[in-house]
Amino acid sequence: MGGTLEAAAGLTIVFFLVGFFIVLVVGAIILRAGCWLFNKMAGGEGSPGSVPGPGFGKAILVVLVTLIVQIVAGIVLGAIGSLRADMGPAMINLISLPLSFLVSAGMISALLPTSFVKGLGVAVCEYIMMIVVFAIVFVIFGTIGAVMLAG
Repeated sequence: MGGTLEAAAGLTIVFFLVGFFIVLVVGAIILRAGCWLFNKMAGGEGSPGSVPGPGFGKAILVVLVTLIVQIVAGIVLGAIGSLRADMGPAMINLISLPLSFLVSAGMISALLPTSFVKGLGVAVCEYIMMIVVFAIVFVIFGTIGAVMLAG
């Protein structure tokens, strides 16, 4: 029985690491797409209003650091929320969304490097790209589910 538990624990760790790597890669792709979209709206790459597009490795680093800072901010916000009786989970989530956005913009501005205002613009473009990706995934899985239920 112990061997089965150890194998399950090892498999869980492997799935977590693979999933974490996939999240970093997808996040880096979305960040690069967000920079591309922002630069398109700012007059093209190399224009005075553009931001430097990160290479893939740097994009992964930006996503990783942003994720770590957002996790720490979420833990702090959760700790504050647990101390206050008037802050339920819904209120904490409502506060964490703009906080997450500001953290993302701050990390983009610090690590690319660019101004905070341009970081806000890239973060907006990044969120737009995330919505598009999630919509595509939702449609794909919704279609697969509908086909499976119909069959």
